[in-house]
Amino acid sequence: MAGMGGVCFDFLKSKCSRGDACRFSHDTSLETSSCKDGVCYDYTRGLCTRGDTCRYLHGELAGASQDLAASTEYSPFTCTVCEIEINYDYHGRQPPYARNVSFLEDGYFRRDPFSVDPRALFLGGFCSVCGVPVCAASTCSFFYAKRFCLPCGSDNIHAFPPEIQQDVRRNSAAATVASSS
Repeated sequence: MAGMGGVCFDFLKSKCSRGDACRFSHDTSLETSSCKDGVCYDYTRGLCTRGDTCRYLHGELAGASQDLAASTEYSPFTCTVCEIEINYDYHGRQPPYARNVSFLEDGYFRRDPFSVDPRALFLGGFCSVCGVPVCAASTCSFFYAKRFCLPCGSDNIHAFPPEIQQDVRRNSAAATVASSS
């Protein structure tokens, strides 16, 4: 049973007293990235008040995480429907800061700056019909097995189940009201 539950953060801080009975791994050859979730988020922002009693990593590993966050490069994502421009830091299906999450489509993501735990914010993707980039706002796109921009969804409304047709009509009406304001 030893080593079955991931990395032992107490062992990494030389404080594990469980020895062979520990259910977490004491393998120091594991890549640093496997410990990533053990970094103290408060410490990376200079706000941890728990000191040595903190169960998360401080020091070099946390500093490396802080340097990574500070050096994150953003690129702009622009929705062709509403023309909003949002900075993203990852494009694909598995953002590195979304634990064990795999999305069904390639999308544009950024790390949620307001979350204590690393979480991915899905910003948008490409319409599967016309290929234009669209944000995730309900007045711009929807996902039904694939991403559709609202104009393509409206043009092909009869290809969708009644519940989706209702949503497309309601969101198209809301988009029309919003654009005329």
